Amino acid sequence: MALAGRPLLAPLVALVVALCVSSGPPAVVQDSPDWVSALDYRPDEIHRIEVGAYGYPFVRLEVNGVELELPFDTGNMVGLSLAPDWIERLELPRIDEWRSRASDGTLRGTYGIHEADRVVAFGIETTGERVYEFVHPDLPGLLGPQLLRHKRFTLDYRNRLLAMTDRPLTGWEKHAGSLELVPSARREDLLLVWGEIGDRRVLMQIDTGKSRSTIDPELAGSLGLEETGTGVVLEGLRLGGDAFSVPSAKLVVLRQIDPTLSDPILVGIGSDILRDVVLTVDRIGGRLLVQRH
Repeated sequence: MALAGRPLLAPLVALVVALCVSSGPPAVVQDSPDWVSALDYRPDEIHRIEVGAYGYPFVRLEVNGVELELPFDTGNMVGLSLAPDWIERLELPRIDEWRSRASDGTLRGTYGIHEADRVVAFGIETTGERVYEFVHPDLPGLLGPQLLRHKRFTLDYRNRLLAMTDRPLTGWEKHAGSLELVPSARREDLLLVWGEIGDRRVLMQIDTGKSRSTIDPELAGSLGLEETGTGVVLEGLRLGGDAFSVPSAKLVVLRQIDPTLSDPILVGIGSDILRDVVLTVDRIGGRLLVQRH
């Protein structure tokens, strides 16, 4: 997700209050979906999520003892981000500043970096955590994938579950359609895999912080994709063993997320596709699995 440089609106306060929930212990799941046992998760490794604004998965966390619920954004390469209202309310001291850029490299603005004494998410506690000022009209902040950098996790929008473990998955050969994660030297937390559009092999980013999947304008033009007024019709997109169609994929340049890659990122897989699958990311073993419900 690119960070927007627009002022917060008054309704944000009401939205955030409504989203504040008990972070509590991991969920006790009755009648667990099949993937819980198939992917070797223990009951204490399952966490509840919600699907909220923009169709994003929202996860529970604490910042300095205050309970929040924020979008879990795998495309957030910055870190834990909070709106100015929350930074002020939590009295987080400013320690530095950062420049926010869109996925095409355009500078959005310069914002503050603050520090939280204690952050707890997914049962993981960190201290002295950097908190990046985040300005958006509707969202209170973002939680990026940084805490899960050396973990394996599975995200299931439909069943409102996120599982997380320190244990790598063995027997990947049993899971048809699994993909190798493509490493990025510049952005360690990028989730990149090879997919196809028709007979074209394309590097794709997995980004839960996109409400709509995206495609590079030049690629869309070269493929002659039908325009919709708000994007293009994207059919024949294959990821692992499954094919997907996007009624109106947004035209977005992603190349500047990591211009050092030998092949550019041309497609962003967003929550419009991910809500219909079970997504497993194994950062330990370097693999990704997409399974349709």
